[in-house]
Amino acid sequence: MKKLLGILVLGLLMGCATTDSIVSSGKLKVDMSKSDLEFTFITAYVGDDPFLNSSGSEYFPIDRKEILWGSDRNQFYVFKNVSVTVSCGTFSCKLGNGTLDSWHSTLDQARASISKTTSGTTSTTKTTTTKTTDTSGTLSTSTKNNIINTIENNAMVSKAKFGHDEVGGDSSYTIFWIWMPEISGKDYNAIADYFCPVFKVNGLSGITVSIKKSGTYSTLGRGSCR
Repeated sequence: MKKLLGILVLGLLMGCATTDSIVSSGKLKVDMSKSDLEFTFITAYVGDDPFLNSSGSEYFPIDRKEILWGSDRNQFYVFKNVSVTVSCGTFSCKLGNGTLDSWHSTLDQARASISKTTSGTTSTTKTTTTKTTDTSGTLSTSTKNNIINTIENNAMVSKAKFGHDEVGGDSSYTIFWIWMPEISGKDYNAIADYFCPVFKVNGLSGITVSIKKSGTYSTLGRGSCR
């Protein structure tokens, strides 16, 4: 409430800034913090401020990125390295962490910027090895290591391994286990599906991805990669 009253008072004294004027003034900077961005909007119209309880947000846990926007949806701000998201109550918001990565005029553009970054990361880690199995039909060590290293490079993943190598059985390598923290409200089935392209680019199909709670064998979610 204090923040909202402060915005209204300053707006009356100084005149409200628009999102367009803030963007064109060059005040937005890559790597600025959420608190710095919040201060930038202290004299903006209430509907433009992405740090009020009427604002919106989306979080992408795999990429550790968060999109924020004001209720008027004039601009969409993408934050990177986010482990604690914005949380708004009736009168104030806890900003969480992360730094500004980019800003966009539509939500679709903001989402696309995250997908583009993810695709770029995946493409740079593709293997040039075309042979996925050895003469006995067993999955080659180089292909296995490439898959494991690619998945373990994700910040949320604490460990990744083929189920056969972890506990035996399943010699055809049709199940893959990924360990990560359990976070309330996350769709771990969707997260499992997210990793399917890693197997596809390495010439594998028919893989079941099982997300395990870090340090345990408790299953958080599953996905089938065709």
